[in-house]
This record gives sequence, C-alpha cells and structure tokens, in this order.
Amino acid sequence: MQLLYSNGKVQKQCTDLKTARKLFGGNSALAISLFARINANEEPYDPCNIDEIAGVVRIVEVREVSKHYE
Repeated sequence: MQLLYSNGKVQKQCTDLKTARKLFGGNSALAISLFARINANEEPYDPCNIDEIAGVVRIVEVREVSKHYE
C-alpha cells in the first residue's frame, strides 16, 4: 500500500517520532499510537480495521494529523 501525504508537515508528523511527540504535547503514547496506525499496512493494529481493507486499498492519502480530543 502506498501512503501519500497532503504536504511535508503532515508527512513529517507521520514519519518523525520527535515531531509527532511535539504535536501531541510530549505525549509519547499518542505519538506511538499514530505510528502504529501508519505502519498498520504491514502489521494489523487491533483498534483499527485497516487489515480488513489492506487487500483492496492500494493508495492512502493522509491529509491531516490533529489532536481531535481538544
């Protein structure tokens, strides 16, 4: 599966742990959770059903990463 990012900022948030931690106010657990979801293409992540669609979907575009609980 190919991942596309809407811009360089989103890509860095999804690929650089330090940047992801900064996004989540230093919360390593949230940053690691984001990385688990992004990398679920190869290893299924239980809370996410991406493993059910991975056989069909070939391209995923990540448009935004946010602290949705605020």
